[in-house]
Amino acid sequence: MPCSERDLEDYYRTLYPVEAVAWLVNGPDAPLAQREFAAEGAYYKRYISARSASELRAALLQVPGLKAPQIGPVYSGAVTRTGFQGGELAPEQYSRPHRRELIFDVDLTDYEFLDLSGPTAGDPTGLNLEACDRAWPVAGLAVFFLKYLLREHLGFCEFLVVYSGRRGVHLWVLDDAALLLSDEARGAIASFVNFAPDKSKTRASSSMRQFCQTYDVLDAVWDAFESILVEGMGLLDDVGARESFVERLALAGEGLEHLADEAGRKSDGVAAWKYIKTKVFDAAKRHSKRGWFVERLQEVVIAYVWPRIDFNVTKAVNHLIKSPLVAHPKTGRIAVPVPRDEVLAFDPSCVPKLGDADLAERLASRSCSLQLARSREPPLNAVALPRRGKQRAAKGSRRRQQQQQQAPADAPPPLVDVEDVVFPMDEVEGPRPREVDRLRHPGLRFEDPRRRAFVPNRSSPLAEGGSTRG
Repeated sequence: MPCSERDLEDYYRTLYPVEAVAWLVNGPDAPLAQREFAAEGAYYKRYISARSASELRAALLQVPGLKAPQIGPVYSGAVTRTGFQGGELAPEQYSRPHRRELIFDVDLTDYEFLDLSGPTAGDPTGLNLEACDRAWPVAGLAVFFLKYLLREHLGFCEFLVVYSGRRGVHLWVLDDAALLLSDEARGAIASFVNFAPDKSKTRASSSMRQFCQTYDVLDAVWDAFESILVEGMGLLDDVGARESFVERLALAGEGLEHLADEAGRKSDGVAAWKYIKTKVFDAAKRHSKRGWFVERLQEVVIAYVWPRIDFNVTKAVNHLIKSPLVAHPKTGRIAVPVPRDEVLAFDPSCVPKLGDADLAERLASRSCSLQLARSREPPLNAVALPRRGKQRAAKGSRRRQQQQQQAPADAPPPLVDVEDVVFPMDEVEGPRPREVDRLRHPGLRFEDPRRRAFVPNRSSPLAEGGSTRG
């Protein structure tokens, strides 16, 4: 149910961990005083700035009926709307937004195959909170594949995942290089990772399927669809969902005319999926000119699994996003960070919420720590190997020893020469590691306890995870 203004005001006045938020957005190249904040309340106020956490709390509370603090970009000078004073400054001296974390916003309402409505909807939009909770695996998989592409193919490695409080998730990329990206670079990254539908808008485009093959994630997408969505979440348990899936295939002939009817007669979603998969593969094998049937099935599966992001949130340097640890005004839930090992096992119904007797204790616990949830994840495929044999390794070793001897005692460790870091497929015998292997890594593997957590209409305790330190 929606929260009262009194509850929200009390939270932001006394419990909101503004110190943790200030720590997150403050840095050598992003000073707190040059960071823009905004407050959503009785009215919307932008261009708020503060030099300390206590000053920030006071500035936010000046907006009556405060619902949600928001975080914006870092300015080149003072946080200001116009960026100049009376036209006296040259354009290059204007204070303007010039740095911001790379942020991805995944909203479950963008996945048209999800039914998030229900008779117990607690807000005017008709969304049902329990339905949003059951659909979390879709958001978790979006984060998983986003992090994979950003980590393995774009070189980013510092992440923070934050639950939105109701129907989505925010992925923060905190690398220094991400702060410096222009609008054009951010837009290119958003286009690179975002879902690309075909003309019918019901399945992935053929170029999207080829993209998944090129970047070696098609097996992982397939495995995620089967294990997480079909078996775990019960995606095809409803007969209507099976009919919708078959309609997306748009296949005719070769004995597939009654595919939807036959799939609808199966005992559950797992059996229906096995039947659909078998029929499509058999039809493709019987006729050499029907090999594209399998490709069509892959395109539909991709449409169910692949991330769908808010393009503008990622692209614009001056875009604002809700702060971590806010209280969602519709649900009262706290937008807590999600530990790296619990992205797929996270249970939104277990987060702290307004009215909890132990809210203060939980906010101070490890589970709500932004510092612990911020993770550093090196690429899976990058390993330190000599590129030119022992001679090359010895040369690199001598150079690193010289750097270490010349560097002051308090200097940071030297960067690894790019020539010393290669990928396994360059010099290691055997097949290239697949992203599906990372999905099965301890802490993210598809095992029965985790799958049970996603069965609709069942409570789901958090799966045990490892350390949340990067």
